[in-house]
Amino acid sequence: MLWRRTDASIAGGHRRVDYQDWLYTFAQGGMSMTVVRNDTDEAVYEATTDDTLTVREVIMNSVSTLETPAGSSAYDTSEDPLSFTEARYACEGNTLSITTEGGAVAFGREH
Repeated sequence: MLWRRTDASIAGGHRRVDYQDWLYTFAQGGMSMTVVRNDTDEAVYEATTDDTLTVREVIMNSVSTLETPAGSSAYDTSEDPLSFTEARYACEGNTLSITTEGGAVAFGREH
């Protein structure tokens, strides 16, 4: 068992993300950078009734490559697995927002 559910748990389990040329493009001041991510990561998670989320990545195979006008460099994501406990989360419409001690992120759903 990868995750032990508690009575307060509303969802939990295992997630797998298969990255296939997943692109993030950043542009500022006439310059752009692109991050390309490929391969598979896996994690365990738990969301509770008090709106907290715990995530721990257990398999990190993906590789991110930063492409800039000056060249490209690869980043091995296994050296920096995602892990946080009791982050605050909120779902509103098609948006999931997660807030941790280090900052916040919002995810939108495409149809």
